[in-house]
Amino acid sequence: MAKINGKGQARTYRSMDELIAITNEMTPATGSVILLSYHCCSRVGEVLRLKAEYVIGGELIFPAEITKCNKQREYPIDDAMSEILSKLPNKGLLFPGRSGTKPMTPNAVEKQLKRACDYLDSRGSHRGFSLHSGRRTMANNMMRGGSTLKELMDYGGWSSLTSVQRYLDTTAEDKLRAKANAVFPAA
Repeated sequence: MAKINGKGQARTYRSMDELIAITNEMTPATGSVILLSYHCCSRVGEVLRLKAEYVIGGELIFPAEITKCNKQREYPIDDAMSEILSKLPNKGLLFPGRSGTKPMTPNAVEKQLKRACDYLDSRGSHRGFSLHSGRRTMANNMMRGGSTLKELMDYGGWSSLTSVQRYLDTTAEDKLRAKANAVFPAA
């Protein structure tokens, strides 16, 4: 269920086109935060603390000190991530705030996301997205794509099955497939 009045879970993006449409209505920096949050299945707060120095040898490194679980994570840089990173500063913080010495705040990104969704809502349904939507979308896409729970936990930096399960949705199609796969053993 989508988030309504601050209650419920963040909605997932239906497609990459929808995600791109929303980020295109944001500033380049805040849109890039949302895109990297999706591509790295990461918390927005972690993305905001990234520095150019964390791009090392074809990987984007999330050092332990910027992650919630205090564990380093590495992400191979694919073409989509390379395009995003190419538009960001090549030294210091990737997402500097107004002062230039501290990172942009999650609140600044959230305001831009809300504005973009409100603007697009006149042409369709864009309610219920939050800063967790990119992370939730990638988690669900990975599960539907056949990733194991261990792979998903490693990629998204979850330390327990309970926490990762909160991010996963079950659609009507998932329920029908599960029922269809529940066959009686041969007699």
